[in-house]
Amino acid sequence: MVLALDFWVDIEDASGNRVGSGPLRPSSFNRGNPLSQAAEFSFPVSPADPNINAVEEKLFAICRYLDKNGDTQIFGGGIIDLIDRSYNFNKTNFVISGPNLTGELVYRSVRELQIGDETGGDDDAPDQIMAFAPAGWSITGGTTDQDVYVRFDGQSVLNALVSVSEAIGEHFRLGSGREIVWVGPYTGFSSSGVRAIGGVPVGNAALGNSPETMIITSLKELTDSHELVTRVYPRGAGNGNAILRLLAVTDAPPAGFTIDTDLGFIEKDSSVSTYGNIEKEIDFKNISPLSSSVADKNQAANQLMRAAAELLNRWAEPQKFYEIRLAKSEVILDPGTTIRVVFKQTIDGVDIFDIDDTFNIIGASDRLSVNGKYTQMIQISTTDAQPLDDNELIISQLLSAKAVSTHAQMNANARWLRTQGSMDDGNALTVPFWLGLETVNINSCILRFQINPLRSTTTAASSGGGSTSGAGGATSPTSSSTNPIHTHNLDFDTTTPTRMVGFGITFPFATLPPLPSATVLLTSNNAAGSHAHTVGIPNHTHSTPNHSHSLTYGIFEESSGNTLVLGDIVIKINGVTLVDTPVSIGGGWFEVDITDEIVDAIFSPSQEDNEIEYSTAVSKTANIITDISLVDVVQGVSII
Repeated sequence: MVLALDFWVDIEDASGNRVGSGPLRPSSFNRGNPLSQAAEFSFPVSPADPNINAVEEKLFAICRYLDKNGDTQIFGGGIIDLIDRSYNFNKTNFVISGPNLTGELVYRSVRELQIGDETGGDDDAPDQIMAFAPAGWSITGGTTDQDVYVRFDGQSVLNALVSVSEAIGEHFRLGSGREIVWVGPYTGFSSSGVRAIGGVPVGNAALGNSPETMIITSLKELTDSHELVTRVYPRGAGNGNAILRLLAVTDAPPAGFTIDTDLGFIEKDSSVSTYGNIEKEIDFKNISPLSSSVADKNQAANQLMRAAAELLNRWAEPQKFYEIRLAKSEVILDPGTTIRVVFKQTIDGVDIFDIDDTFNIIGASDRLSVNGKYTQMIQISTTDAQPLDDNELIISQLLSAKAVSTHAQMNANARWLRTQGSMDDGNALTVPFWLGLETVNINSCILRFQINPLRSTTTAASSGGGSTSGAGGATSPTSSSTNPIHTHNLDFDTTTPTRMVGFGITFPFATLPPLPSATVLLTSNNAAGSHAHTVGIPNHTHSTPNHSHSLTYGIFEESSGNTLVLGDIVIKINGVTLVDTPVSIGGGWFEVDITDEIVDAIFSPSQEDNEIEYSTAVSKTANIITDISLVDVVQGVSII
C-alpha cells in the first residue's frame, strides 16, 4: 500500500540543524517500535549518494515523508551508531543503523531522583523522570494509575522509564519525533480502529472493506508456557539474609491474589487452581526503602508486592503471541493500542487457525520503500507480556546485576559494644546504646555480662605545711556552783616568782617549795550562795610546720561475701524488666537474648536511643562487664 508520495533522510546535529548539501535518498527505511523499550532503525544508501559524506557517527538520521495530502511527516529516525560498508560482487553497499530517538534518553541521568516518600508514592513519576530529558523532549499522559515509590541512583532517563513500567505494569511508546506517550496498563489500551483479516473473503459484509481493514499476508503463533509461574517469592534490595521481602506489607493484595507476608510469597488464585503451585524467587533489586524508617519499609514492601502481582498478571497463564505481516496498510499501527484479528484456516476439514478476538499490540516494525510503498509487521498478545529470546534474557540478568551496584543494597552486619561500671543499692548501672537510621532490621541482639567484686585503687598523696590558722581566744568560759562552800584546783608553773590567777590573788612562790609546778587548792567560804568564776583566754594562733607524706599505692577488692550475685540484680531494657532469666555460659559470664525487647513487629528498632539498667535492693556492690552482640541489616541510603 502506498503511504507516501516521497521520502528522504535528513542528517542533523544535536540542535536539529541539517548537515551536508542535501538529504540522503535511501532505497528503504526500516524502524522498530516496541512497547516500553528502545528500538533500532536502519537504511541502505548508495555510496554514490551526493550527501553520503554527511554521514558521521553520533549525528541524527531523520526520515521524513510527504503524505497523500502533501504534508511532511516524520516516519522515524535515531542516532547513527553503526556505518556498515561492505563490498560484494563488485558492488559497495552502505547500511546506516543505530538506536531510535529514545537512545537520546540514555544520554541523561535522573541522578538521585526520589519519587514518593514514607507517606506513599506519587502518580506523576513519568513526568518527574522526563524533566531530566534533553531539551526538545516532551511527554504526553505522564501520570500513572498506580502510585510509584522508588529512588534512583544514576540511571538514565530511559532506564528509569522502563523500571517504572515494569514495576507497576504500565507502558509507554515513542510518539512523533521526540515525544514519549504514556499509555498506562494494557487493560486500558485504546483501540487502533483497525481490524486485520485473513483466510476469509476480503469483501465479507460482516467484516467490511474499509481503509481500516488490513490483510494478513502471514501469521506465526507462539504459545509460551516456559515462564509460567503461579506463585512468586519477590526479593527486593539487599543481599543474603538482608533482603527486602513482604514482611512489612501494609496494603491489601490486588483482587484475585493471596499473600503470605510471613512466608514471603504472593500467588494468583485462578492460576494456582488451574496449574497448581509453580513458584519462583524473582529479584526486584531496584525496589528498596528510601530510609530505614518503618513507614519507608512499609512503602517499599508494598511496592514489591505490586511489582510481583504485575509479573503474575503476565506470566501466571500460558501466553499466546502472534507475529502478523499486513498488507493494504493505510494506517500506521502503534504499540499500546488494540486490534481485532480474524483469521481462519482449515485443512482437510480441520481448523488449524480459528481466531476472532481483540489483541494488544505489543510491538511494531515497518518499512517505507521505493515509491512510498509501506509494509508493517506487528506483535500481538493476549496480555502485555513479550516473549524473551536468549539475548533479551541475558540483558535482563545484566540489568539486575547492575541494579545491585547502582541501587543502595541492604547488607547484614555484625557489631559489638563492651563497657563496664560499678553499682550498689544506691547507684544503678546504666549502659546506653544507639540504633541509628542506618539500621534497617535487627536479626539478633545478645546481652552478655560478667559480675565481679568491686575494685578500687587507694593512694595517699604528698603534702606540705607552713600554714597558720586564724586567731582564736577571747572567750570567757564560766563555771558556777550552787554549793557556797567548795574548792577549785589550779595548776600553774612555779618557775616564775609570781603568777596572777583569775581570782585576783597573788601567791608568793618564794614561800613554796621549788617545784616545777604546783597545785593550789582554793577554798571558798562564801556563805552567800552560788557564785561564778571567769577565766579569760587571750587571742592566739597555731602554726603547722612544713612536712610531707610518702605515696602509698594499692588496689582494694571487695570480698565475695559483699559482692552481688545474679539473683540480687534486676535488669531492665528501656525501662521494662527483663522477663527471661540469663543463663550461665562459663567463666562467670551470663547470656540472654534481648532481641524481642528492642524490635517491633517487622524486626526494625523500636527506638533509636536504648538503655540497659542493672539495679539492686541488696546492700552489696559489684563491678559489671557488659558485652552487647548485635547482628543487624544496614543500608547506605539511610545515612545520606
